[in-house]
Amino acid sequence: MSSEEGSHQQEGSNDPPATITNDEAAAVDPNPLMEVQAAMESMQLSSSRKEDDVTDENDGWEAAPTKNSKKRRNKRNQNSSPQWSSPPIMVEPIPPTPQTTNFSPFMILLIGLPGSGKSTFSNLLVEAMPYKFARINQDQLGTRQKCIKAANEALDDNKCIILDRCNFDSAQRSTWFDLAKKRKIPVYGLALQVPKLLCIQRCQGRGNHETVAAKDAAKVVNIVARGFQLPSKEEQQGKFRSYLTLLNSSMLDDAVIHFLNQSG
Repeated sequence: MSSEEGSHQQEGSNDPPATITNDEAAAVDPNPLMEVQAAMESMQLSSSRKEDDVTDENDGWEAAPTKNSKKRRNKRNQNSSPQWSSPPIMVEPIPPTPQTTNFSPFMILLIGLPGSGKSTFSNLLVEAMPYKFARINQDQLGTRQKCIKAANEALDDNKCIILDRCNFDSAQRSTWFDLAKKRKIPVYGLALQVPKLLCIQRCQGRGNHETVAAKDAAKVVNIVARGFQLPSKEEQQGKFRSYLTLLNSSMLDDAVIHFLNQSG
């Protein structure tokens, strides 16, 4: 964290709202995610707000129990946080059977910074059960409208949809709550609470990413982090069937297992 960020955290709540400087905005890729643009335009958080504040309250389902069959490699990334240093669970493809295809469509709404592992989580589900899950990713599709179109098409095919976007505030999430209400499907919320520094390191290590170039990783992650708002208690209880904050690699693995077995 820079000295400037540290000084912001020590100042009182009467400080002016955080802003993005022209230098920061110009340094970001000229065609960033719509969500990054929205974060820059709608920045209203006080600069005294800690960017890494987390809540471990869980108003939804309990974390799925750890499975003895999980296969883990023992590698550790020395540059990452210990809680998130384990490689993701390895899941074998699950063939369609009368039991595994007996489900009703639902929505998984992911919430997290760039580099928090949203795509990793989504791909694990899709690769294991492609007949059940569809990943809706704005990095690949380009616009929110194209994401909405793809989501509706997947639901028409009787698939569960995974919203692989930052979904960094209530305004961004409202689009998907409206869609879920229209399609009469439940919404499960997962917030990936990964430290900002680790997210930056992951983004810097990704090659040929659609929207976040390695050289811009720190600036993009910081821009989104400054406008990041986890769901309020009211939003958690009123919009989600269940909501869970993932605080480490084991919780992410358990969530994968949970949704592979989720029937609706």
